Amino acid sequence: MKFCDSHTDFLTKIESQEERERYIRQMNVLGGEEISCAVFTTTKGLGMQEVEAFAREVQHYNKKYGLKLMLSIEDLGFAKDLQMVERLCRLKPFSTTLTWNKQNQFCGGAHSMSGLTPLGMEAISVLENNGVLVDTAHLSRKGFYEVAKITKCPLYNSHSNIFSLKKHCRNLKDDQIEKIVKREGFLGLTFYDKFISDKKLSCEVLARQFDYVVKKFGCDHFGIGSDLYGIAPQHLPVDLKGYWQLDNLAAALRKLGYSEGTIEKLFYKNFQDFLKRVGKY
Repeated sequence: MKFCDSHTDFLTKIESQEERERYIRQMNVLGGEEISCAVFTTTKGLGMQEVEAFAREVQHYNKKYGLKLMLSIEDLGFAKDLQMVERLCRLKPFSTTLTWNKQNQFCGGAHSMSGLTPLGMEAISVLENNGVLVDTAHLSRKGFYEVAKITKCPLYNSHSNIFSLKKHCRNLKDDQIEKIVKREGFLGLTFYDKFISDKKLSCEVLARQFDYVVKKFGCDHFGIGSDLYGIAPQHLPVDLKGYWQLDNLAAALRKLGYSEGTIEKLFYKNFQDFLKRVGKY
């Protein structure tokens, strides 16, 4: 089955470019459509030169294989001022998070209580004026609400889960999810066990995440935000260690009574429709 993914970390977690290219070819064969490929800047202290190199690499793969890979940035904290934000925009990334869990010069993260800084507000204006989507993943609650208030584009969260099902600071409360839906946005649900269950995670349990949001908010604004390669294998579902096992998630959704048409929406059509809506801004 075709699939899209609003967040995967293979670019910065697979060390060898040769191995990354092999992984991309496999992803293409498995049915990968639009895939948002994150440059995770935080733990390795990546800067602008590394980000620019990854941007060229993504362009190379798209041209060579006819793919639809999209560059995204996970943690804008490496950009120390608005001039660096503008330089980043010239790379035409699809999206960027403002931070990664902690406070930085732009906003407070999920592990903090702080919201947007004055520089963060200015950065959002620069990003949106250049067609770069602000990704609300990893933001503090206060930061999320402030971003939602000032952004003009459909509201986007590339990879989070549901606070009502598992109380974790990285998960979204129902009113946050409602804001995303009302703003014609998109939420990608992750495969990370610590956001989902205290017990061993399976596709059957993961499917309940989708079931919760669909029953409460409808089926049009949700999809896959796997966080593959951002999650250690032992924290992935026992029966979903990579794209090659997505059929197990589809089977779990069928057991919950989902039609093939709805599964297709959750797997790829919703994200593609979201990209069309974003393109209007």
